[in-house]
Amino acid sequence: MPGHTTLLSLTVIMLLSTPALQADETETATRNTVREDFSRITQPFLREFCVPCHNSDITKGNLRFDLLDTDVSQHSNHERWRQILNRVRSGEMPPPGNSQPNELQVSEFLRAIAANLDDAAIANRNEGRVILRRLNRVEYENTVRDLFNVDVSVRDMLPEDTTSHGFDNVGAALNVSPVLIERYLEAADAVLNAAVAPVHSEESKTERFDLYDSLPKWFLAGTWKQDEGVILFRSGGDSASDLRKFRAPAPGRYRFRIAASAHNSDTPLPMAALLGNFVVSGNPTRHLGYFDAPPGQPRVIEFEEKLLAKNDTIKVTPVALPFVYLKQETMQEYPGPGLHIHWMEVEGPLPEEWPTESYHRVYGDVNPKTATVADAERLLKELLPRAFRRPALPGEERPYRDLVAAALNSGQTFEGAFRIGIKAVLTSPKFLYLRESKGPLDDYALASRL
Repeated sequence: MPGHTTLLSLTVIMLLSTPALQADETETATRNTVREDFSRITQPFLREFCVPCHNSDITKGNLRFDLLDTDVSQHSNHERWRQILNRVRSGEMPPPGNSQPNELQVSEFLRAIAANLDDAAIANRNEGRVILRRLNRVEYENTVRDLFNVDVSVRDMLPEDTTSHGFDNVGAALNVSPVLIERYLEAADAVLNAAVAPVHSEESKTERFDLYDSLPKWFLAGTWKQDEGVILFRSGGDSASDLRKFRAPAPGRYRFRIAASAHNSDTPLPMAALLGNFVVSGNPTRHLGYFDAPPGQPRVIEFEEKLLAKNDTIKVTPVALPFVYLKQETMQEYPGPGLHIHWMEVEGPLPEEWPTESYHRVYGDVNPKTATVADAERLLKELLPRAFRRPALPGEERPYRDLVAAALNSGQTFEGAFRIGIKAVLTSPKFLYLRESKGPLDDYALASRL
């Protein structure tokens, strides 16, 4: 698709060239001067006393001093130079038997390193800002959900985020690649498809089900059929307790009612509810939440949720029960607890008004059939402050408007042309990155972090 390829190319160029990802020129020049002075003092020492044992041919201790970066403002370089400082100061380097520097050489070398490390630490402390980082998958999904009021599981469309020290929101680890940008474009399409999708035309109806009738035969070993419903004696990720007798006739909102109680238990038994397609492998599913099934009389749990695709359904499963294999004839003698699902009821799809809130957040009050470039510019001006999580700058909408205008001039419909403009916004560094200025966080930066 030509428009898609062109947009991908423009996005990659923007990411590689944007000022948001470049150091300030003055700051860079200052650091270069500091590094030159630092190198003038330390490099002769390293070449004479360190490089002979730490080079491309010999890498004692997995260290190479011929490639050592002198920019100690970077955390990894800062720690490496601090190790060098400590080892030379202790006399561990250069090791006995090797050529040794005199006291003056050691003193000047240590003084240069210590001063540079201190200056870098003070500079970093005074900056008061974190490394520029992009949104991780979860943050991206939450952001587009808030932006367009859509329930789309886009995190599964994006590559796994690289973790650092067990966290997936560390700026230094969250890199960008052409593959990731391609996935961002696909995710943006999925979001916009959901936002402008027409409401269903299905008639709403209410159906009551016996969960036992939905269970596959291989799962029956952990269940006990009752006059009303079924008791589930085991939980786990392999639980096949989804309501297979119900398949959503269309995406939309549905009202669910579940009558549940705790069997062989004096305390409430927790149960989990999930939504999605549990038959087709690889389809995204959503964890809805946890509910308590009380002992004694059943509790009717009721909630409304959106099913995202045709054929989606609901799944309920007990929590924290052991995996047991029981024969039907011995079920009555089993003393362990179980989750009794008396019945399940589904009502929907519930009626929806048109245009939806999601549609309005894309097109506002504009009719796409008669819209113009001027309409696109106005819509973009309204979108950018929400997308960039700050007030838009004067004229900031122009590059995106120009993309829409070019697509319209090439013969595309307004819907197709405006989609290109929105996708450019959703793949812009200003959307994908949390950009924070020096000093205390303003309200917009704080809200973005939260």
